[in-house]
Amino acid sequence: MTMAIGAWRHLLTTASVAFHLRLMCAAPTTSPGGPAVTLRACWRDPLAIAAWSADLAPDRDIVLYCVRGGSVSNSAVDALLAQGLKARYIEGGLEAWKAAGGAVTPR
Repeated sequence: MTMAIGAWRHLLTTASVAFHLRLMCAAPTTSPGGPAVTLRACWRDPLAIAAWSADLAPDRDIVLYCVRGGSVSNSAVDALLAQGLKARYIEGGLEAWKAAGGAVTPR
């Protein structure tokens, strides 16, 4: 399942944002010092999904992204959906978010 940049921007500016979990899934070696993240996101290692996904609440929406919105986030969403979690990823990932003028902070 995917989410367009416009929908992500809207989600970040609504009151419902507190009910959504935002995860950056990227290998630690993606960039020096780790990848940047969007507002109120937390980084999780996509190679360790089994370790951190057990702590996710099944009644919460989960939005995750990787650097380009490709295989990393897609695989992570598939793994979370298989566990019965409500997960989707941002189309185009962090690069599309930045290209659309979205703010990022160092992780």
